[in-house]
Amino acid sequence: MIQISNSILLAGLLGVSFATTAPAQTDGTAFNEEAAFADKAPSNTKAPERDHSVYAIPTDLGDGLTIAPIESTPADQAKIMEMASLAAAGEWKQIDSILISHGGKLVFEDYFHGGHIDEPHTLMSITKSVTACLAGYAYDSGLIKDLNDPLIDYFPWISAADVDPSVAKITVHDVLSSRSGLKAGTRKEKPKIKAKKGLQAEVSELLMHATAEGAGSDFQYGNVNSLQLGMLVCAVSGKSLTEYAEATLFKDLGIEDYHWQKKGASKVHSVGAGLDLRSRDMMKLGLMVANKGRFNGKQILSEEYVKAMTGVYHSSPHMGGYGYLWWSVGFQEDADEPYVISGRGAKGQFIFIRPDLDLVAVFTSNNRKAGRKAPFDIFADYVAPAFQ
Repeated sequence: MIQISNSILLAGLLGVSFATTAPAQTDGTAFNEEAAFADKAPSNTKAPERDHSVYAIPTDLGDGLTIAPIESTPADQAKIMEMASLAAAGEWKQIDSILISHGGKLVFEDYFHGGHIDEPHTLMSITKSVTACLAGYAYDSGLIKDLNDPLIDYFPWISAADVDPSVAKITVHDVLSSRSGLKAGTRKEKPKIKAKKGLQAEVSELLMHATAEGAGSDFQYGNVNSLQLGMLVCAVSGKSLTEYAEATLFKDLGIEDYHWQKKGASKVHSVGAGLDLRSRDMMKLGLMVANKGRFNGKQILSEEYVKAMTGVYHSSPHMGGYGYLWWSVGFQEDADEPYVISGRGAKGQFIFIRPDLDLVAVFTSNNRKAGRKAPFDIFADYVAPAFQ
């Protein structure tokens, strides 16, 4: 059973001044995946030209998404089509795709500026959110016994005596909530690592040569927590991340067309920013989270885990609220403003979930600087109001 102290659950709604990308990484890791993938050219091929001011019902591809016309919803269709026309005209620079589901049905789908229905798009840090879902599978199936267990308990080749005392205190929950406090390579005494290669060597080098004085309290956004989480999933499953994903999450959501960047012969793929998915598969992920772990009538992740995953364990006006590698914030300063759960990635990749409106929206983009914030504005000014 998940047992998390109530003292770490934070409440309160946040303003719109938070950043849409993370602050500089300070965890000591030498490789920042978010930055490394930031210049990756979009893989999408050019979409056929069409009149974006005219509504077209999404195509039924038999890929697990239920399709419905927007006329079947209470939506202000004119507002949605105005949004589509502006996106096509470059009002928000390079928005590649916008998808909207209401009541669990895909009612709007359009692609712009090179976006395409059939090709995966880089997710950037939404990769972290997917990894959190894979950890949920491992927890629900009993591979992870308790989220309050020490992390090193799941790496049997490492004992508490092998690591700095601060590292021994890190729990699975600390890693999931980005509060492991791990600082890679900062331990003065660096024990010799017995394993020469493979997962055991990678885990040993990361944990045995690190310190974590802020374990359980210091929030740090970056790749070091998702890296530990990816290692944990690989260790308990005995599979690479892609093997485990294909046997669990991807299988249940019908995700087949993807690319997950891999570094060398490691079982741990680039968990910070290395996954590419189709916009439609991003929508499936959002619908599953919105429906408390269910998709197409099947309970994929337990409701208990999804509730914990979308909780808030760190909050600041600058960044918003953060759960298990998913965000949860209010869009306005008004205390009555509902929360919006989201997966976020650099250059404008977003999954927005507004439970009170039964609404899920997906955006992919290829924007930099101020342009990467555009999906926040589009969702708040066009999508959500159209369905209210």
